[in-house]
Amino acid sequence: MTEEIYGHLRKGEITATICQDPMNQGYLTVKSMFDYLVSGEKVSEKENITKLEVVMKGNVRYYV
Repeated sequence: MTEEIYGHLRKGEITATICQDPMNQGYLTVKSMFDYLVSGEKVSEKENITKLEVVMKGNVRYYV
């Protein structure tokens, strides 16, 4: 959530946006790389599913 998107939501210029948990996405990438470099463990999954959250005017204050 950026200040720009926050402003558009509050003004009603956009109805909703989808947050994709970027912190966890970054963590999983770095952890996988670390595990591979330290122990040679390869990533077992083709994809990592992270939570998606729909942010609208009514709940935007929880994401800023």
